[in-house]
Amino acid sequence: MIVLLGIVAIGFLLGFSIFIHEFGHFLAAKFFKVPVERFAMGLGPKIWGKRIGETEYAICWIPFGGYVAMGTGDDGEVYSETSMTSSSDEGHLHQLEKESEAKANNKKPSTGMEGATGDNPLQDIEALRALPLYAKIVIFSAGVFMNYLTAIVIYGFLFLHGMETILPDDPYLGLVKPNSLLAQQGFQTEDKIIEVNGVKIKDWDEIYTQVNKAMAPFKEQDEKAELKIPILVSRVLDDDPSTTKAVALELPVTPDSFDRETMIWKDEYRYFASALSSQIRHVVFLSPARKAGLKEYDRIVSINGAPVSYFVELQDHISANIGKPTVMKVERDGEILDFTITPRINANDDQFGEIGITPKYPNVEIEQHSFPYCFVKGFQAVNRIAVIYPIMLGRIFKQGFGSVRRNMGGPLMIGGLTIERATKGWVDYFEFMAIINVILMVMNLLPIPVLDGGHIVIATIESTIRRPLPPGFVEHMFRAFIVLFIVLMVLITFEDARKFIVYFFVN
Repeated sequence: MIVLLGIVAIGFLLGFSIFIHEFGHFLAAKFFKVPVERFAMGLGPKIWGKRIGETEYAICWIPFGGYVAMGTGDDGEVYSETSMTSSSDEGHLHQLEKESEAKANNKKPSTGMEGATGDNPLQDIEALRALPLYAKIVIFSAGVFMNYLTAIVIYGFLFLHGMETILPDDPYLGLVKPNSLLAQQGFQTEDKIIEVNGVKIKDWDEIYTQVNKAMAPFKEQDEKAELKIPILVSRVLDDDPSTTKAVALELPVTPDSFDRETMIWKDEYRYFASALSSQIRHVVFLSPARKAGLKEYDRIVSINGAPVSYFVELQDHISANIGKPTVMKVERDGEILDFTITPRINANDDQFGEIGITPKYPNVEIEQHSFPYCFVKGFQAVNRIAVIYPIMLGRIFKQGFGSVRRNMGGPLMIGGLTIERATKGWVDYFEFMAIINVILMVMNLLPIPVLDGGHIVIATIESTIRRPLPPGFVEHMFRAFIVLFIVLMVLITFEDARKFIVYFFVN
């Protein structure tokens, strides 16, 4: 039953997301009266095809992509536009198929009309030159717009139904180690932060915001500069737990102690964080924790005999034991269980370790909104993901191939995550579908040749300089990026396969 559910879940998620992307290009082409020669779901050789009017609707063997190919217009011009929803530029390959068929029949390569540009495999660039720039941009961006709109609609209905939302943490300070930088400044565990730089604080999000504002005068080159941020805390008296007192402290910071882009503390400053406990909220797919048998709402109480209470100290123990079998005592339903887990290198930062868990946040609520405000919330949720994802992507590639290998997932990983979400319930499944649509949107908008964003850049350049780029240059550039995408996709797929093999078959 789980296998059948998985097949249906994967097929619907990928099929619908790809279809809606290609349908956007299809509608845009029809709006500008560009004949559509083929609307294909899938890549590679055709399984089935049926021509209705001017358009052939096709299903192809490889289910991880699709394309829309424009046909010959009444003016003799050939229009062709490709949507990249996988690592292969199938629209161009479709044109090459036609050329091969023509050569096999000893005919001049053509797309159905003498004088057309059928001998150019990059028809989408060559032929759409007859259209004004705004029309090209609309056609090239219609697919990503449909993914964007789909994600908003899905999130809108999820908010209409009600979905779990994590609220900002209360401003209580977590573990403060003896003799640490924070301890030297007078901070104590469970201090409640009530003011930062003279501004009253309600939650940890406001703390990060005020610290960021306080550090505004810093310049990146001022490595030795130091700023002391006034912090006012409320502290419970040791001899009278019912009474609190206000204590004025200072937090000395330097430009490199706080990442102002991601709002994440570095080094020892990481302990200037909320009092998240060592209880688990989520166990990551194919992670060491999942393999060992940890479950949601387990609470890790010790690591190698050392007691832990806060998530930040749990992270320190994990980082100190990368690649080493580590004994963890876990509280589950009142019982203490032993697990042996081998931490791996953190996917986002190779200086730290991870076992694949996320903390249980104390402030969680079911957020529900009525129509039509639910779609406003959907719009906001999608925009947050659309902003965060490129930042994450940039950080992954900035750290090198090792980071790409650990973080990027191909069809196998997407399939596994889809099954996991589907088994949790339809809310988790459709939220994942919305996220996939946002990822498709962001990836396709990257200004890389063979992606929609690359087509828009080339069209804009040609419109600006008022002449086409050299056909040979464009063709070689596209072919090079096609090869790079194929190589990257193959490497990612092999890495996915390795992760599955290690998870299921290696002790």
